[in-house]
Amino acid sequence: MGNVNLVEQKSMEFGNLIKEILTISDKILIIIVLILILCSSSMYFQKNNNNIVEIKFKNKIYGTYDLKKNQIISVTDEIIVEIKDNKVRIKKSNCKNQICVKQGWSNMAPLICVPNQLAVSIKQDDKDEMLITY
Repeated sequence: MGNVNLVEQKSMEFGNLIKEILTISDKILIIIVLILILCSSSMYFQKNNNNIVEIKFKNKIYGTYDLKKNQIISVTDEIIVEIKDNKVRIKKSNCKNQICVKQGWSNMAPLICVPNQLAVSIKQDDKDEMLITY
């Protein structure tokens, strides 16, 4: 019986300690952060409806491909784009630094190879997705 009272007393002390440490603004900030985490995770896990891969080579549309169909596209003998499991990557390129190859797989952001003038973008319902970097 004495142990139960001791546990209740300790939990009350912990609750009072939390009340003393956290102000109202701290509690509001915690709630806002939790809401942002929930919103961002729901956007991350929402179903991806992107379904068209558009490849532009030397500022001309080389072709459009279904993102759901696994395939390998040879733009040239030295530039290869691969579509697999609803993702796309530049598999092979003859550029010096291989930055486009190192970008890896993407299911949303465009892939760019500046030296070869290659752009691989993913479209959703005939809308372009654009990523601007500096």
